Amino acid sequence: MGKLASEQDAIQWCSDRADDWKRGQGFVWLCRNPDQQVVGQVSLIPQTEHSAVAYWIDPQLWGKGIATQMCNALINHLIESGFKGKLWAGVHHWNGRSAAVLSKLGFEQKPACKDSDILEFEKAM
Repeated sequence: MGKLASEQDAIQWCSDRADDWKRGQGFVWLCRNPDQQVVGQVSLIPQTEHSAVAYWIDPQLWGKGIATQMCNALINHLIESGFKGKLWAGVHHWNGRSAAVLSKLGFEQKPACKDSDILEFEKAM
């Protein structure tokens, strides 16, 4: 998700994700704690060769295993739904915590592209 510079940008982003959902081209789950406070979000975006997984966590909650729990819940849902295919995720090279989450979930790091600061991960389902 790119930077949202205004409230209108955020409204448009949400509207676009709702349209993706209606077309079966993207799915976004807002994640809450037992007190119903938002802790993060996990998304699944079907693409030609794979489905992309993306997530974010409230920075105040980093390091508590929430990203792993959210993504694991998504993977379990996909398994129960009979999903077959590849999952893909990308993280900036400086984001070691996110790379560790993907490794814990069984994603394998792909060879790095020379001109990119993105580390790519895949998981066969």
